[in-house]
Amino acid sequence: MAIGFALPVFVSEVWVLGVTLVMAGSGFAFTNVAMNTCASHLEQESKLQIMSACHGMWSLGAMLGSLISGLLILGLQTFLNNPNIAYPVYMILLMILVLGVSYAVAPGLRMIDADWVQEKKDDKPARSFLKPNRTLWILISICLCTFLTEGTMADWSAVYLHDVTHAPEAIAGWGFAVYAFFQAAGRFAGDLMISRHGAMQMLRSGGILVIAGLAIVILSGSPWITLPGFMLTGLGISLASPILYAAAAKVPDMPKGAGLATMNTFGMAAFLGGPVLVGFVAKWFDLRVAFMCVMCSALVWVLQTSWLLRRNHQSN
Repeated sequence: MAIGFALPVFVSEVWVLGVTLVMAGSGFAFTNVAMNTCASHLEQESKLQIMSACHGMWSLGAMLGSLISGLLILGLQTFLNNPNIAYPVYMILLMILVLGVSYAVAPGLRMIDADWVQEKKDDKPARSFLKPNRTLWILISICLCTFLTEGTMADWSAVYLHDVTHAPEAIAGWGFAVYAFFQAAGRFAGDLMISRHGAMQMLRSGGILVIAGLAIVILSGSPWITLPGFMLTGLGISLASPILYAAAAKVPDMPKGAGLATMNTFGMAAFLGGPVLVGFVAKWFDLRVAFMCVMCSALVWVLQTSWLLRRNHQSN
């Protein structure tokens, strides 16, 4: 992943750029599935809730990267006195940092890998990627809704503030900043909340918060009232990925990584393709209508989670 993310800045041909971007995306996908599988394994071994905190660290890293990267590149431009090589140098330093951290944590990862190989010998034959069982299909349907919300917030929150609420350009990015902050805060508090109230209950409550937050966003005409809507949306979405990844890693009759990888593939498709569909709806109708569609997907998320809760209650 580290090498794949650094390569695009060193190529000039479009087709080579495409190859390097595929390498970067593939590296990220493999790493994402592996990290969540390891976190799920550690949860089961230690009997501690850590998945939400792990995703909180991811959110924190994304926030810090967005905040620091621009300043570091400006600093490198001044230090090197050559703006053209500042970004490649930054990517090389970032690659070295990631490789160094990976090397430092390798002994602990090897212990997890040894346990995984031992357990894999006793696993039942893996199901095909194209044939998830019923439980996994339900998790996938919820994941599609949650990733659609995340992708929409990442790509359209600033546009919504600027075009719909007519917010000044100086604060157009505050919608995503508020959303990301409360998403990270919710994840750091999430493990405690999940241990007290249960994963599916928190997942349903998160969907209700997302519906409430998007309703405020849609009905508001002022950026200052819209921002609390993004706050509730970030708080509601915060525990969705940790809960879903942990659940997919424990789907019965499937190896640990298979269910998680399958769900992650569908989720990434929703994260990348969903905002494109939102753009088409916004062009045909209005951005408010597009956000209504996202809110309806959150309603599906709540209904599906409620069904899982009823099923678990009946089985107990």
